[in-house]
Amino acid sequence: MRVSIKEAARLLGQSERQIRYLITRGRLPAEKIGGRWHIERDDLPQTTGQTRAQTTKDARADQLPVEHGGVAPAPAKARKPFTVRSLKAVEIGLPLHRRLVDVCGDDHLAANHLREALTLLVCGYHAFDGQQKGAYYGRAREATSRATAALLLDSGAAVANAALIDELESQLVPAIGGLVRRAERRGRTAVQR
Repeated sequence: MRVSIKEAARLLGQSERQIRYLITRGRLPAEKIGGRWHIERDDLPQTTGQTRAQTTKDARADQLPVEHGGVAPAPAKARKPFTVRSLKAVEIGLPLHRRLVDVCGDDHLAANHLREALTLLVCGYHAFDGQQKGAYYGRAREATSRATAALLLDSGAAVANAALIDELESQLVPAIGGLVRRAERRGRTAVQR
């Protein structure tokens, strides 16, 4: 089946000018008939999405049983349950808290603030309302900032705390920030409905 430049551009998500360029450079086979370019649809390169879809389709076809002694279907993968421990912020925060307790002690102000941040993350995870989630996550980020400040102001262990401060700022705060943004978007969507 032949398509026009306009149709090829639409199918490939490009402009007509880009299609003409590909034709003139010899990168896209086409035939000029009656002053207009025509392209065989089979000659059009696949987009990334089309390639991905074809790969998925081929993989599924390989798993289908064939009539006379084919391949048995693969068992369905069990999905890993999504729990509070699978939140990136919790995955980062728990080991940081353990290290903080090992370095500074369980009664250190920074350890208390980080414990509070982890508690607020769990509360936010279990909250249903998007605005409530956002409030918990915002408070968790604030508690993480307080933990960072407590480590920064601890003059007795400033050198030992430098790595912890860096990890709090470069890993935990951004992870919590992502949760805040997601919760805020969810809260706005719920209000708009």
